[in-house]
Amino acid sequence: MGRVEFASGLSIVLFIAYLGWGIYLLHIRINKHHDLNPIGEVATLGGLILFFTFEMALFQIWLRGEALWMAAAILGLAVSGIALYGPMMMSLASHALVGSIMPSGHAPIATPHHGIAEKYEEGENYDGALREYLAVAQQFPNDTLTALRVAQTLVRLERYEESIGWFERGILGIDDAEQCLVSVSRIADIAVKKIGDRDAAERVLLYFIERFPEEECTEMARRRLERVRKGEAPLPTARETETPPIRIDSDVPADELEIPEIEDEEDEEDAPRPSSTHDEDALEIPDHDPTEEEDEAPRPQRNDVSFLEDSSLGDIKLDDGED
Repeated sequence: MGRVEFASGLSIVLFIAYLGWGIYLLHIRINKHHDLNPIGEVATLGGLILFFTFEMALFQIWLRGEALWMAAAILGLAVSGIALYGPMMMSLASHALVGSIMPSGHAPIATPHHGIAEKYEEGENYDGALREYLAVAQQFPNDTLTALRVAQTLVRLERYEESIGWFERGILGIDDAEQCLVSVSRIADIAVKKIGDRDAAERVLLYFIERFPEEECTEMARRRLERVRKGEAPLPTARETETPPIRIDSDVPADELEIPEIEDEEDEEDAPRPSSTHDEDALEIPDHDPTEEEDEAPRPQRNDVSFLEDSSLGDIKLDDGED
């Protein structure tokens, strides 16, 4: 009789662990979009087999001769197992399936591919894009670009709090200071403007300053950090700091304005100069065509983080318009 009582107490402890571990797996999958590695999944599966075997043996002792109660107990255990551990089982099955159909003698794919997710993005199906990016992130948990694309897709879906975690995960792998500052500024911008979390903005800016203390662009991060600590207005973007267009105050409709024709170069010297209150010698006229620089500027590559500058929150540039 003592053995039965001991087994009953052990069953309660194991059942609590069974529920707690299952809830934890659901939490990291749903909230953090992360799964156990295959080894952890196999170990969990082995533990489940032992737990179910132990519980079935106890059911035969507790519910001997009670076929209806036995069926209800088995059904309840099965339903709880599917609800708590079903997603993990599907993940483990997918790993096993991929391993079985992978040609022998060939190494697994070493480079993440975003083609399907990018197609979804082109069609503005951001839910589908997020699913594909998360699938790639599961296979390549340490890939910087994949983490940043997950974060950017979450921003498009207005899931800002989740995006900050993925941005922070992505910047760990960015070694270039200026590219890292693009993502850091993005995080600070989202934290301040969208969710009002200045602590998150301060945390990521401090991380950048401590990681790149001697870089030229670090001074910009220090200025942004100072604004956040002072509780000032949200961080300015390039659009907010642009010079406003010049307006012409006139009662004459625009379509009735008379625009004088430009004289030929031969008569240009004889033409009267317009009066101006500015000193003409102080005017500096650029001797190059700005369009030439645009033509010569390299196009951003797909493996670059420059795509983060295009977003629904406004462009974040590396030049500080406020100074």
